[in-house]
Amino acid sequence: MTCPNTQRIVNNFEQTLRLQRYAPSSIRTYKNALTKFLMAFEDDDLNRISLKQIQQYICNLQTEQYISASYQKQILASITKFYLFYFNRMLNLAPLYPHRKAKPLPKYLTLKEVKRLL
Repeated sequence: MTCPNTQRIVNNFEQTLRLQRYAPSSIRTYKNALTKFLMAFEDDDLNRISLKQIQQYICNLQTEQYISASYQKQILASITKFYLFYFNRMLNLAPLYPHRKAKPLPKYLTLKEVKRLL
């Protein structure tokens, strides 16, 4: 299905998010991400876009717009929700999510060490 009316699709997407009681800030973020995605693939059949094409889209955003890891996650969530709402199709975009860096826990003294210090 080619995307002849991006605004109509985005409005329907927004209405679905509102019905599901998403926060206004989340709706704005998802709408923005979906609009950019639809514009990037306006000449393509949205129902036939491959994981490889979405991967290339994300790579382009990383190199050209220097998107953050958190914005990348929001974009992918928006695409996933769109395909679920619009095509009733669950995309597996897990390989495109950025991996978190392990943050080690801070070092604390044990109760025994505190007693010994006192």
